[in-house]
Amino acid sequence: MRRLLFYVVGCVGAAGAVLALIWALHGFVGPGLPLVAMIAMSLGMVLSVALAMGLMALLFYSDRSGYDETIYRGDLTDGEAGKKRPSR
Repeated sequence: MRRLLFYVVGCVGAAGAVLALIWALHGFVGPGLPLVAMIAMSLGMVLSVALAMGLMALLFYSDRSGYDETIYRGDLTDGEAGKKRPSR
Protein backbone atom coordinates (compact mmCIF):
# COMPACT_ATOMS: atom_id res chain seq x y z
CA MET A 1 0.00 0.00 0.00
CA ARG A 2 2.89 2.33 0.74
CA ARG A 3 4.33 1.72 -2.72
CA LEU A 4 0.98 2.56 -4.28
CA LEU A 5 0.73 5.80 -2.33
CA PHE A 6 4.28 6.71 -3.41
CA TYR A 7 3.29 6.06 -7.04
CA VAL A 8 0.15 8.22 -6.83
CA VAL A 9 1.98 11.09 -5.16
CA GLY A 10 4.78 10.80 -7.71
CA CYS A 11 2.37 10.93 -10.66
CA VAL A 12 0.49 13.92 -9.28
CA GLY A 13 3.80 15.63 -8.55
CA ALA A 14 5.05 14.93 -12.07
CA ALA A 15 1.87 16.35 -13.58
CA GLY A 16 2.23 19.44 -11.38
CA ALA A 17 5.89 19.80 -12.41
CA VAL A 18 4.93 19.66 -16.09
CA LEU A 19 2.28 22.32 -15.56
CA ALA A 20 4.77 24.49 -13.66
CA LEU A 21 7.31 24.08 -16.46
CA ILE A 22 4.75 25.06 -19.09
CA TRP A 23 3.78 28.06 -17.01
CA ALA A 24 7.42 29.09 -16.55
CA LEU A 25 8.25 28.79 -20.26
CA HIS A 26 5.11 30.16 -21.88
CA GLY A 27 3.03 31.65 -19.11
CA PHE A 28 -0.21 30.01 -20.32
CA VAL A 29 -0.90 32.81 -22.79
CA GLY A 30 -1.51 30.67 -25.87
CA PRO A 31 -5.30 30.18 -25.76
CA GLY A 32 -6.05 33.75 -24.70
CA LEU A 33 -7.95 32.73 -21.58
CA PRO A 34 -7.72 34.66 -18.32
CA LEU A 35 -5.36 33.37 -15.66
CA VAL A 36 -8.23 32.19 -13.45
CA ALA A 37 -9.64 30.06 -16.30
CA MET A 38 -6.23 28.53 -16.97
CA ILE A 39 -5.76 27.69 -13.29
CA ALA A 40 -9.23 26.15 -13.12
CA MET A 41 -8.60 24.12 -16.28
CA SER A 42 -5.22 22.93 -15.00
CA LEU A 43 -6.66 21.93 -11.63
CA GLY A 44 -9.50 20.13 -13.38
CA MET A 45 -7.06 18.12 -15.47
CA VAL A 46 -4.83 17.27 -12.51
CA LEU A 47 -7.77 16.25 -10.32
CA SER A 48 -9.29 14.16 -13.13
CA VAL A 49 -6.03 12.28 -13.60
CA ALA A 50 -5.67 11.84 -9.82
CA LEU A 51 -9.22 10.48 -9.58
CA ALA A 52 -8.59 8.05 -12.44
CA MET A 53 -5.35 6.86 -10.82
CA GLY A 54 -7.06 6.43 -7.47
CA LEU A 55 -9.92 4.42 -8.95
CA MET A 56 -7.51 2.20 -10.88
CA ALA A 57 -5.48 1.70 -7.71
CA LEU A 58 -8.62 0.63 -5.85
CA LEU A 59 -9.51 -1.72 -8.68
CA PHE A 60 -6.12 -3.43 -8.55
CA TYR A 61 -6.14 -3.52 -4.74
CA SER A 62 -9.59 -5.09 -4.73
CA ASP A 63 -8.53 -7.68 -7.28
CA ARG A 64 -5.38 -8.66 -5.38
CA SER A 65 -7.06 -8.81 -1.97
CA GLY A 66 -9.27 -11.74 -2.98
CA TYR A 67 -12.45 -10.05 -1.82
CA ASP A 68 -13.89 -10.19 -5.34
CA GLU A 69 -13.48 -13.96 -5.41
CA THR A 70 -15.30 -14.29 -2.09
CA ILE A 71 -18.28 -12.41 -3.47
CA TYR A 72 -18.18 -14.30 -6.76
CA ARG A 73 -18.23 -17.68 -4.99
CA GLY A 74 -20.93 -16.57 -2.55
CA ASP A 75 -18.90 -17.35 0.58
CA LEU A 76 -20.13 -14.36 2.54
CA THR A 77 -21.50 -14.95 6.00
CA ASP A 78 -24.60 -13.34 7.38
CA GLY A 79 -23.34 -10.66 9.78
CA GLU A 80 -24.55 -11.49 13.30
CA ALA A 81 -25.65 -15.09 12.90
CA GLY A 82 -22.41 -16.26 11.29
CA LYS A 83 -24.33 -18.49 8.92
CA LYS A 84 -23.78 -18.66 5.22
CA ARG A 85 -26.34 -16.92 3.12
CA PRO A 86 -28.61 -19.31 1.25
CA SER A 87 -27.67 -19.67 -2.39
CA ARG A 88 -30.34 -18.65 -4.83
